[in-house]
Amino acid sequence: MAADVELHLIAWLAAQTGVRAVEEVPAGYPGEVEDPDPLIHVDELPGPDEDVPTVDHAVIDFYIYGKDRATARALAEQVRSLVTYQLPLASFDDGQTTIPKTRCTRPSRLPYPGAVHVYNATARMTVHSRA
Repeated sequence: MAADVELHLIAWLAAQTGVRAVEEVPAGYPGEVEDPDPLIHVDELPGPDEDVPTVDHAVIDFYIYGKDRATARALAEQVRSLVTYQLPLASFDDGQTTIPKTRCTRPSRLPYPGAVHVYNATARMTVHSRA
């Protein structure tokens, strides 16, 4: 059975960045708040099926929200760097999952109405699960 990559990444990114990471954007975020807290939304997309039950090729979208363009871009670049260079070295609490290979696109700015700026990056990763 493949690991729940989304949940592993949410916990890991929150610990690495100190920024709230979620699998769904909270209802009403950012609402009418003039100075919203940054947010990382992690969304696993459908990926190719594998013949090996302990290997998965995950495709993950990261949506990074910030109160201004500079904040959102800096956090997006931090997420990209972490996913590309630190994630392959990470160990997860379950002791069963490793992500030895990742490739992440350069973050791009998305149009978004309201008080926040949003950047998106997509990563492809190989996930090994021993369970």
